[in-house]
Amino acid sequence: MFLPGLPFGADGNTLDEAVETLVEILREYAVDWTTESYLREAPNHRDNWALVQIIALSTDAQLRDWIVGEAAALACLNEQSPLDLGGDSRDGPAVDR
Repeated sequence: MFLPGLPFGADGNTLDEAVETLVEILREYAVDWTTESYLREAPNHRDNWALVQIIALSTDAQLRDWIVGEAAALACLNEQSPLDLGGDSRDGPAVDR
């Protein structure tokens, strides 16, 4: 499972495990971004202030809902099941526009 446009990914034996792992990864990132100036000032991370605020101000349940909502939205765009978002699913079927 991954969050489009963000440098995070996680996997697990079930969707719930992958989501829980991703919540942990996001929490660790928010702490690191806040406490480590090298990360906060890195060109590919400096614009993540809003993301860090969302993570810091959200409960684990709210983050899980957000992650699953993102996965479901991506699945709709790719015409896939949210359960199929592991591995190479980013290369799912193209959407006719």
